[in-house]
Amino acid sequence: MTTAAQSNAELASAIAPGAFYSLDAPVKWMGAVNAPIPFSPPVKGATAATEQTVFEAAQAVCGRS
Repeated sequence: MTTAAQSNAELASAIAPGAFYSLDAPVKWMGAVNAPIPFSPPVKGATAATEQTVFEAAQAVCGRS
């Protein structure tokens, strides 16, 4: 797990208990595709989360897919 992923997970785990009754959906961790990071810049972009993939994941968690 990368440092950024660790800090995101820590942040989510700190916020979730206090906001539990205010949440409309469970806390979901989302990151890059579970694959080795390629060296080729065009291919590297395909493994990272994009605005669209984050949006689609949020819709799926809220049941609005």
